[in-house]
Amino acid sequence: MAPGIILDLRACWSTYLGLCGIPAILLIGEAYLALHGYTVVPAILVSVLITIAVIWLRSLRIELTTDTLRYSTFRRTTEFRLSDIGDIHFESQLFRKPRATSQPALVLSISSRDVGKQTIEINANVFCREDIVSLLDEIQRTTHGPSIEVPKSVVEFMLHHRRGK
Repeated sequence: MAPGIILDLRACWSTYLGLCGIPAILLIGEAYLALHGYTVVPAILVSVLITIAVIWLRSLRIELTTDTLRYSTFRRTTEFRLSDIGDIHFESQLFRKPRATSQPALVLSISSRDVGKQTIEINANVFCREDIVSLLDEIQRTTHGPSIEVPKSVVEFMLHHRRGK
């Protein structure tokens, strides 16, 4: 790690396995069928899907330094000074957006103290739970803000959210 970096978080390996496992199984199945004279979806297409998934996952990164929080995705990087962090809470993508996908996503929303400033929305599903806990503990320790409890799963969060607890 570079000097000044407290945490450098990347997508969890289980996410790689989950997202790339099905296309990989398809690729193996296709190779088996090809050996027996059958043709299915071209292997190149399945390989491209796996490559895109790996590139997307590899681009996801949370970096916490002594004075900044940086979240990088495939398309952009958003950065906050730790002293500017206001509200931190979890949201479920199903409750946030009317056009949300059927796959529930747990989003860690970190907003600025200043009204009208940017918000960092981190897809917490792709990171290990322990990494998110470490991130929130370090932010809380550095900013002396309130402690945030990390849900064990999206389902737990949604049940907790519905009950209004």
